[in-house]
Amino acid sequence: MVFAPLDSGSTPLQPFPTAPTRQQLRRMNLYLDQLLLALVALTDVDQITWTKILEKISASTPAGYPLGKHYPAPTLVPGQLDGEGIRLLTMAIAHLGGHYQELLRRSVSLIEQTKEQGKNPLQTVLLKEYAEKFTIAWQAYQNKQGEEGNLSSLVPTEERLLSLLTELFFFSSKDGARRLWSVLTAMAFPLP
Repeated sequence: MVFAPLDSGSTPLQPFPTAPTRQQLRRMNLYLDQLLLALVALTDVDQITWTKILEKISASTPAGYPLGKHYPAPTLVPGQLDGEGIRLLTMAIAHLGGHYQELLRRSVSLIEQTKEQGKNPLQTVLLKEYAEKFTIAWQAYQNKQGEEGNLSSLVPTEERLLSLLTELFFFSSKDGARRLWSVLTAMAFPLP
């Protein structure tokens, strides 16, 4: 599979204004994990493809951050990332989303069409398969997190499953990494 080169002409993602707390990092990590699970559930990204993206992203950093150590497969071995890891995972998700932008566009259009018709979008074949794969992956993710994760109350609703696809489509644009980074920054450092 051939991927577009990383967009070196875009503005680099700026570091957080202050170092995020462990709780802020955890919240951002969880959100990125949900986006990645949704993207993998929709696209069936394999480990080879994921590894290539991580290598490309990590190579763009001065220190060669070992993102693949935290996320060796797109099916997620949940890792607690620091600020730099969050930044690189943001870039990886946006880059992968950009590669599958047409599939994301089709999914979002399908959601809108079925809702306009008064139907449940998850009754369509594409979105039903996506929801089933996401649910299985989410359960595995929760099991890997164990008690420390305390995610039982965070089981995504059907509406949230669909919302993740819309968000991924938004982040799949050319400036998607910057958009996702802005969301994460606002999540960690909300304006008063």
